Amino acid sequence: MERNRETVLQKTEKDRANYEDRLSKGDYYFLGSAHGRMTGTADGARMVLSALLPIIETSKDAKEVQERMVQAGFTFFDDRASEAFFTNRTDSKVLEDRVGQLKQDKQ
Repeated sequence: MERNRETVLQKTEKDRANYEDRLSKGDYYFLGSAHGRMTGTADGARMVLSALLPIIETSKDAKEVQERMVQAGFTFFDDRASEAFFTNRTDSKVLEDRVGQLKQDKQ
């Protein structure tokens, strides 16, 4: 595929529309330098967050988060992902809202 301004703009718009569509359905993306992009479905987000939240709340550090997530079957939680989640666990309003919704759904 030739890379010119028009093809780059078309690709960018296609990617943007895909992000918007998937996010509107509750799917998730984790964007960062540690892993590039991780993505999953809304059901996957509920599974990951349901396991991750109690682990983050009761772990003393990122290493413990990683170990406990791997024990729970989430093998993509390496040291960098665990550090990012542990360090930023209280900094995301969107994540807080989603967690609140998950907790409410469990009741």
